[in-house]
Amino acid sequence: MKGITKWLKDNNFDFKKIALTGGKAGIMVNTDYEGPYPTRECIEAQQAIEAKVRRYKGIKAEPRGYRSGMLITEA
Repeated sequence: MKGITKWLKDNNFDFKKIALTGGKAGIMVNTDYEGPYPTRECIEAQQAIEAKVRRYKGIKAEPRGYRSGMLITEA
């Protein structure tokens, strides 16, 4: 997960490390938006995160809160 956190820092994403129930580690990335629907920038940011996470085995990313954030966890 170090490679992902470095990439998130380099690309100016707002994120924090979290601990899930069951002892798994995770990263919550904030991709919040204004208005009733996700903006193009929000969706593009989430697609970039998903593309980066896909390169790593054993790690997955999924949108949370009607696309207001991305949760990256160990699979």
